[in-house]
Amino acid sequence: MANKEMKLLPDTLGQLVNLEQLVLDQCKALQTLPDSIGQLKKLTVLHMRACKSLSSLPDSIGNCTNLIDVSLSKCGALEALPDSIGNWTELEDLSLMKCKSLTQLPASIGNCKKLSFLSLRSCVKLESLPSTLEELSRVRTLDLAMCDNLKMVPTWLVGASWRMDPIDLSRRVKEKARDTMEE
Repeated sequence: MANKEMKLLPDTLGQLVNLEQLVLDQCKALQTLPDSIGQLKKLTVLHMRACKSLSSLPDSIGNCTNLIDVSLSKCGALEALPDSIGNWTELEDLSLMKCKSLTQLPASIGNCKKLSFLSLRSCVKLESLPSTLEELSRVRTLDLAMCDNLKMVPTWLVGASWRMDPIDLSRRVKEKARDTMEE
């Protein structure tokens, strides 16, 4: 669904209780989702790629506990994710690539124990990673390329490649991690 003018979805969205997939790609004017999104208990896929005006997600999104695949790539105005994402215990894939306003991830992401793919590529304002990422033993792909504003990379991440397939750290992030370990 590409709609360049829609700014809001109706609150009646929550009445679609059997909805399993919600794809709102390229809804460039969409600013947020209605609180009623939390009523979509069967939702497994949420794609909102290139929703450039999306600045936040409602806390109620954490009630969508069956989410497996969430892509918010190219949501340039998205500054943060709500703590309630820690309720996404079935989540396997999370793409936040090119979320250029994202400055941090909530510590509650450590509760997403099934997460195996996490892309933060080109999150240029991302300053830190929560230490709870270490608790995600199923992560096989962690993409941090071009996250040049990362001030600190947890030391466990430098030695984590034994359990990950491709780990993509930009050269600058690798240098920062080494500098942090030497201090």
